[in-house]
Amino acid sequence: MQFPQVFSFARNKNITVHKAFSFNDISVMFTLPVSQVAYEQMAVIQQKMEISHLDESIKDVWTYQEGSSSFKLGKAYRRLLGYQQTDPALTWIWKLACQPKHKVFARLLIKDRLSTRNILRRKQMNIASF
Repeated sequence: MQFPQVFSFARNKNITVHKAFSFNDISVMFTLPVSQVAYEQMAVIQQKMEISHLDESIKDVWTYQEGSSSFKLGKAYRRLLGYQQTDPALTWIWKLACQPKHKVFARLLIKDRLSTRNILRRKQMNIASF
């Protein structure tokens, strides 16, 4: 989002560009008073609106950055998390037919996340000797 602070003060969060250009004063689109940062962002938006020309022949639609107008949860997750290469061993472990606790244990073992004595010492935790 380009202007998050001023967006938090918006009266209508789903306003169209056509409707926004119909207002003479940009301040009517926001609940006042706004913070200093939001005011500066509002000034930038107003400057952009003044130098822009609204083409009435183009339909005003909401689209995602990929250009699609339909929302898909999988695409949103990939966009938020990004692409991460998964270890083939972990993929193999999750496909095994065993109890989930065994899968979790194997994952922790491969990722070196088990709380063994060596790892606890590395984290500078006191371990009682037996």
